Amino acid sequence: MSELINKRTFGGRPFPNPVAKRHQVGVFLAVVAVIGVVVAWVRIRALLPDSIPMHWNAAGEIDRYGNPDEMWIMVIIFAVLALAVLILVRFPQATNTLFSPKTDAGWQEYYGSVRDFSIGLSLVITALNLVMILTANPEWNLPIFWVCMPLALAVALIAVHLRRTHQLSKKK
Repeated sequence: MSELINKRTFGGRPFPNPVAKRHQVGVFLAVVAVIGVVVAWVRIRALLPDSIPMHWNAAGEIDRYGNPDEMWIMVIIFAVLALAVLILVRFPQATNTLFSPKTDAGWQEYYGSVRDFSIGLSLVITALNLVMILTANPEWNLPIFWVCMPLALAVALIAVHLRRTHQLSKKK
């Protein structure tokens, strides 16, 4: 009886397998990306004028200007959110699911998907943080759409590629 209790947590779900090497690498890269974006903000902050656009309306027109130091709040919020999502790599069993796999192997596959998604989401959040920083200077004239969409698409395609490669290697 105690063996069953030790093997199961969170409503009868099995413990996840140890974090795979590819997930450890993914977490490392995500943390390095977050640190890189914060360092980029420190470097870019010195190049910004005293007043920068802070908000755009639905027509794409600037409707508020502000001090660049106001962006520290958003940079920190994005960085903390990106790092917080990575907690799910260590504790995928804490997530909610609409289905319940019938086998331990099914649960392990679900946990692998949660880990892949968490790393990918962290990278997307970090990319959006970088976009916010790069579009802060109106003199650089970087349309947010042309920066944001390729970054988000690249991260999504990399995540799909890694997941499919992992699934195909398991079938062999």
